[in-house]
Amino acid sequence: MLNDAIRDQVIDMCYSTKLRRRLLREKDLTLEKVQDIARASEAADQHSAQFEEVHVNRVQVKPDFNAARHQRHDYHSKRKDIECHRCGRTGHIARECTVAMDKTCHKCGKMGHFAKKCKSKKSTKEQGKFYKKEKVRYMEEESSDDSEEYLFAIDRSSEKRITLKIGDVVIPFLVDSGAMCNIINSEIMSKLKKCGVNKIPIEKQLYAYGAINPLMIKSKIRSDITCEESRKCVKADFMVIDGNHTPLLGRSTASELGILLIGPSVNMINTQGDIRSQYSDLFCGLGKLKDYQLKIYIDKNLKPFAQPTRRLPFNIRKSVEEKLCELEEMDVIERVEGPTEWVSPLVVVPKRNSEIRICVDMRRANEAVKRSRHPIPTVNEILQELNGAKVYSKIDLRMGFHQVELEPESRNITTFTTHVGLFRYKRLMFGISCAPEMYQQCIKMALEGCAGQRNISDDIIVYGCTQQEHDERLNKVLDRMREKGPKLNKDKCRFNMDKMTFMGHVLSAKGISPEKSKVEAVTSARNPKTASELTRAKTKWIWSNRHQDAFDELKRLLASAKTLAYYNSSAKTHVIVDASPVGLGAILSQKQSDGNFRPVTFASRTLTDVEQRYSQTEREALAVVWGCERFHLYLYGKEFVLVTDHKPLEVIYSPKSKPPARIERWAMRLQPYTFKILNGKISKSNNLFRFREELSVVDGVLLKGSRIVLPDKLRKQTLQLAHEGHQGIVKTKLRLREKVWWPGIDQDAENLVKSCRACQVVGPLPKQEPIKRTQLPDGPWQDLCADLMGPFPTGEYVFVVVDLYSRWQEVAILKSVTTDKIIRSLDIMFSHHGTPISLKTDNGPQFTSREFYNYLSENGVKHNRSTPYWPQANGEVERQNRTLLKAFRTANAENRDWRKEIPKFLLAYRSTPHSTTGKSPAELLFNRKIRTKLPEIDAENGKDDADTRRKDFEMKEKGKIYADQKRKTRESNIDVGNIVLQKQTKTNKLSTSFEHDPYYVIKREGSQLTLKNNEGNISQRNSSFVKKFNGQINEEETLEYENIGSNIEDRNENEHTDTEVNLRENSSIPSRPKRDKKLPERFKDFVMN
Repeated sequence: MLNDAIRDQVIDMCYSTKLRRRLLREKDLTLEKVQDIARASEAADQHSAQFEEVHVNRVQVKPDFNAARHQRHDYHSKRKDIECHRCGRTGHIARECTVAMDKTCHKCGKMGHFAKKCKSKKSTKEQGKFYKKEKVRYMEEESSDDSEEYLFAIDRSSEKRITLKIGDVVIPFLVDSGAMCNIINSEIMSKLKKCGVNKIPIEKQLYAYGAINPLMIKSKIRSDITCEESRKCVKADFMVIDGNHTPLLGRSTASELGILLIGPSVNMINTQGDIRSQYSDLFCGLGKLKDYQLKIYIDKNLKPFAQPTRRLPFNIRKSVEEKLCELEEMDVIERVEGPTEWVSPLVVVPKRNSEIRICVDMRRANEAVKRSRHPIPTVNEILQELNGAKVYSKIDLRMGFHQVELEPESRNITTFTTHVGLFRYKRLMFGISCAPEMYQQCIKMALEGCAGQRNISDDIIVYGCTQQEHDERLNKVLDRMREKGPKLNKDKCRFNMDKMTFMGHVLSAKGISPEKSKVEAVTSARNPKTASELTRAKTKWIWSNRHQDAFDELKRLLASAKTLAYYNSSAKTHVIVDASPVGLGAILSQKQSDGNFRPVTFASRTLTDVEQRYSQTEREALAVVWGCERFHLYLYGKEFVLVTDHKPLEVIYSPKSKPPARIERWAMRLQPYTFKILNGKISKSNNLFRFREELSVVDGVLLKGSRIVLPDKLRKQTLQLAHEGHQGIVKTKLRLREKVWWPGIDQDAENLVKSCRACQVVGPLPKQEPIKRTQLPDGPWQDLCADLMGPFPTGEYVFVVVDLYSRWQEVAILKSVTTDKIIRSLDIMFSHHGTPISLKTDNGPQFTSREFYNYLSENGVKHNRSTPYWPQANGEVERQNRTLLKAFRTANAENRDWRKEIPKFLLAYRSTPHSTTGKSPAELLFNRKIRTKLPEIDAENGKDDADTRRKDFEMKEKGKIYADQKRKTRESNIDVGNIVLQKQTKTNKLSTSFEHDPYYVIKREGSQLTLKNNEGNISQRNSSFVKKFNGQINEEETLEYENIGSNIEDRNENEHTDTEVNLRENSSIPSRPKRDKKLPERFKDFVMN
């Protein structure tokens, strides 16, 4: 037991932490075993210290020979044997001791002496808490009174050195901030002799610290020393000593060379490894922006869409599961439990290293994503800021998108389906249309306030005019990264570069130069090798020096600054791609200030043997993917137009397409880009080369056959002459073809006739729009429509009101059609059935007066008016009027009073099942059948609303199809803001179909258009009464229509005035006071016509 207690005390009080850990690792440890291990460790430390002994040298100035010299020499000789009670060494007294002046005693914790000279009696246990092993080297120097300097020669095995040049000799120096002089060894001196260095007298002696005899200083030289890193050169003195000592660079010289910075400043970053070790925590794991969650704005008007699962091959399912587990452990995705509105399919893309990449097909979901338009700096702005920079660093974020967390409400749209269930992203992902620009803004906000940096897409550039400025900025950016939380990609980060490629420009200390790779595709273009590459038909193959010179000149011009343009992130961008059986080509062009497109860069590559076996459609689809990825630096996060001559690509790369597996994988690679595919060439070529066989020159006149080829200046005048008499398109073309010709002559003639104003105003009416079905109201007597019939021969009118749900009719006979009479009739009807929700009428003066408007407003009835001159807009009551009028005519034909026949007709009509609903109006209105003269049995009355609605829909749809086919309807393309021509009433045979002055469309509701001309007149017409106006209008008309377009007023309550509404159709129906007419009593028994 005693040995075990001693063993525990030895381990607990052990001076060496390394030895204590070694003992604790042993099993079945005894006291004897502890002694053996401790002795072995102590012996190893002693032998190691002998090999790694640290020497401290002293440099002593050689004194002058005078009287004072002898006195000082005597004084120093007397104190050689005096021991200092601070450090324990000889040669000086305690008050002159500089060795232990600022050192801490490991025994008592006080400063000014070493532990071996400590007079304190504290225990060994208390000593341990003050002990800390020092690894930092230090320098000490004696007072200037003695002119002695102490130099520290360190272990040569671990210290890093800086390479300097003395003459032509490269020397690795060790920088010591405490050294007061520079030292080189004799081996280096032998190399410097060839450079002709200057020797100078030796004024100092070098002593081994504590030794009596000085070291041997062979010589002292003075020479220029150069540091290439700081680009500085200074003159310095060097002492040459014997032995293989490490060259030492003193404090003064190191400061002059800019290597050693004294004062509060950042650490110099000299290598890639230094920064990676200093910020090692930034290069591990996947980070996340702290205190930030990104919100994706969703269009609520679009209905969510859940796509079906795409089955994965069995051989890759295990890899997919491993990848999903990896992303789930990294907190990038999470499982989805319960129902979800958005579901997108998973797409697996293989990588070159036999791994896979998981992608989500977000094309359908992206239709509901609203983009945030954040400003992106132009390349000229960034280049202006980089002007004068000499040192660059490029920082790349690891899995950049996945370091931005999404708001919980924004995660549902990222839901995707797999064979193991549903998942959704918790972080920003590739494939979302708004991701690039929102990610750009996130990084910009995170680095806000850091000077000398710009973030472009997922890269961060740090720059500085000097090494010190660059390092300060880089440290600040990395500190900000550490504060905000994102992690860096160790393999892609580059630090301290003197040259960097950015947006097609090479940035260096020499300035900005163009990137050679931009024009490599043009300058490396090969010469034509076969006749089929250069000739057509049976043309003879010729390739001489003249052709070679022209080919080289073409390449030079294409690659010259005159042809190439600088990239501008705010300019409209086109990417032109094409594929041949053996290669791919791409051109990035941008619109310039003059309106023309100029190329920015070219690219091309040959196809592999496998790719050459693709179909032409697949090769063209591959060209799109390759072109976008080739120009990724320019296109990422920017909208652009992709131009191709292969029209099927418009459908293949559309959101709703379902292409083959290979092209579908390519479509996934295109998800980070926002583009629109344009088929065909950007501009048409009007050259005559393809017609060269038909062209000839006769008496200086260019002919195509027997027709004159006109230049551009004469074509417009010729078109006007051919259109004299205002003949149609076909005859105008025939006139032109007989005499003249130029490329595109038919299209020019067609455009001229279509834009002729005179031809437009006398042209035919446009096709009517397809019928718009009226939805069945929710219940009876909610939506009504009304109209007036008459005047009849007796001078009376019939006021008809129809319920749109049940088709119930109410009829009132009026002797006058004033607003007061209409209101009185409606009061009676409303007292029977209640107040409706809405009432639809035409634009008669009775219905547009202020009195009628106030009446409906007081009763809470919404007033809807049909389009003027378009009775079809109130078709239900118009159709009922026709049936009612037939009953009146029948009664008149049978010599009966039509007024007395109205109740009989209404009873029969109201009790008869309607052809559209299948039930009688009375049954739908009262939910019961009314009794008539016809025999019947009692039956249970019930409301089958669903069946009514179904039959109503079927009949209306059937009627719509029939009517649309009969009238050959067509959807109208007229919208608000268009200039149109309005149909007018013909007054004679020479009247035009349309008015000559155009109108401006200020409002559209369904097929009803509200029009206004430059005189301020407002009218309403159906879309079939107007047609678009093609052509030019004069400047005065332009100003008028611009004023109309900017001053569209609300025409709700103000349009109801005390007088008649200013509608053009109302002027054709005069409204005058009428007297009551009745048959005299003496003629009551006679039939009067």
